[in-house]
Amino acid sequence: MMTENVTARGESGGGGVAGDWCSRWPLMYYALAGLALVTVALSLVLGNRMLEQSSRAVAFNDAWAARWSKLLELSRLAVEMRIPASEALNGEPIEKERAKLQAVERDIRMRLAETRGEINRLDRRDGLVLSASLGRAESDLEAGLRAAGDAISMSELGALEEAAGECVKLDRCISAAGLSIQDTMTMAKDLRSQWFREQARTVESLRKVEVAIAGLIAASVAGAVVHGHRLAKRARRSERSMHEHSLALERANEDLGRARDAAEESARAKSSFLANMSHEIRTPMTAILGFTEVMLDSGATDSDKNNAALTLKRNSAHLLTLINDILDLSKIEAGRMEMEITECATSPILRDVLDLCGLRAAERRLALTIGLDGPIPERVQTDSIRLKQALVNLVSNAVKFTERGTVKVTASCEPGAERMRFRVTDTGIGMTGEQIARLFKPFTQADVSTTRVFGGTGLGLSITKWIASQLGGDVSVESVPGEGSVFTLTIATGPLAGVRMVEDLDEAETPDENLHDSIAAGLNGRILLVEDGPDNQRLISYLLKRAGAQVEVAENGLVGMERALAAMTRGDSFGVILMDMQMPVLDGYEATRKLRERGYTGQIVALTAHAMKGEQEKCLSAGCDHYLSKPIRREVLVREVKRRMGRESGRAMPRAA
Repeated sequence: MMTENVTARGESGGGGVAGDWCSRWPLMYYALAGLALVTVALSLVLGNRMLEQSSRAVAFNDAWAARWSKLLELSRLAVEMRIPASEALNGEPIEKERAKLQAVERDIRMRLAETRGEINRLDRRDGLVLSASLGRAESDLEAGLRAAGDAISMSELGALEEAAGECVKLDRCISAAGLSIQDTMTMAKDLRSQWFREQARTVESLRKVEVAIAGLIAASVAGAVVHGHRLAKRARRSERSMHEHSLALERANEDLGRARDAAEESARAKSSFLANMSHEIRTPMTAILGFTEVMLDSGATDSDKNNAALTLKRNSAHLLTLINDILDLSKIEAGRMEMEITECATSPILRDVLDLCGLRAAERRLALTIGLDGPIPERVQTDSIRLKQALVNLVSNAVKFTERGTVKVTASCEPGAERMRFRVTDTGIGMTGEQIARLFKPFTQADVSTTRVFGGTGLGLSITKWIASQLGGDVSVESVPGEGSVFTLTIATGPLAGVRMVEDLDEAETPDENLHDSIAAGLNGRILLVEDGPDNQRLISYLLKRAGAQVEVAENGLVGMERALAAMTRGDSFGVILMDMQMPVLDGYEATRKLRERGYTGQIVALTAHAMKGEQEKCLSAGCDHYLSKPIRREVLVREVKRRMGRESGRAMPRAA
């Protein structure tokens, strides 16, 4: 009937236009919807491109920083060529100075090779420019090495005048090499600046495209509004149905707007997190790099170097904590984080928290105390490592946000509910209800100003919340702005029947594994260190030798296996083998398996930078007796080696046929 009416009006002049517009409206709606989807998709792609540009810029900057570091190292090594020649001229033993020169030559050639490799990874045009400049530096260094060698040889023959002449020639070569290296660095900086200018132009182009897309979206919306208005004028008979359709469209737009707002909020949170994380990582890295230069400064006093070493250690530990938080969150989101519930003592956990957070509290002149509110169980069923991590996160936060006053940890127990409670009370800045609502979300802190003033990644409390839930409890908070906060962590204790209750931490049992062994001396015996990293070789050898051990180093699994078998054949087996698990030629897993198959019964301790769950089982199944993860703590390494020195393994596999 409605169709007939519309047709009749069209015949009288006017209604036919409305029918025409009604028939075309769905097509235009679909076209506008498709255009909106395309423009939104383009906007997301452009946003992703801009994030990629930013990430590339960070990686590119870090790569050039590494190249400049290698060039600076070449400059330093060039100067070191002078030392053996001068000391030989001054009467020092010739062989000793010749050995020094050979060591410098090896370092120079290694750095040249590394720098050449870095240059070869550049595009052909930039690589040719830097390669030519580096070639001049290489020629000057080669000439300097020859002059240094000639000076040492002439000193050995007693031709001191000729030796002095070679030293003068050497000085000229060093000066020329320094200028060539400086030219190379200048060219490198120019290339880097040029690249960043090109990236800036690219980003500007992307921004212009984004503006154009925004205009297109605005035009599309305006067109939809105009078209709807004209359609309403020409189709009054369908006003009710069109009104209902308009309401549905508005609801869809509102839903889309809410979804867009949620996506933008998530993107802003993650962008803020990335910027904050960059700041948090670069802050300790700046201190590490800066104080490394202090350590290398020949004019620095012993006190300066000692303070620099302490600063390096503190900032390295802070950087490791940041990395561990990121890895923990990744494992939580991937469902790979698991708890290992075992029986453990409560007292050592609380003492460790006091030890780990006490130094920071002392630096801020805060009183940090740990006490009990009634008796607590001496031992509970929980994951001691994760419980300690959660408590350290809460106490560290309390210390960070407290400028004066106290931070107090109070432990209590509800035996009937088989639950323990840890209250962390501070006299810090406090929080509002709105800030508390955001507190346990990943990538967020109370607000932006908090991040600027106090730093932090916004991960610690979300990880702590997850740990508490996995340990059968929760984390809650009460806070008053300007007065302080109280965080309460609860965990399940497991059955408490027969467990001794203590009212003082000094009454509690202290397990043997928590006692600090002396590491100054007493580690007697031979140790084989199988490690491919030169820096790790030097560090671990130094720590073990300081403790009294004799250390032999093998650079890969094949060499380590051959030396271990040879020592076993001579009847002079190593007391312990420290086996890195990721190495060239033959990795630690295969080397350990082959040793066990050939009847090797000595102790093998795995060293690996992999700290994911399952890695320890993988090392033990390969035939290792124990597992230590990197970075290695000195006291843990020495204590474990001392405990295993000279013992039989019991893990030898049947000899291969």
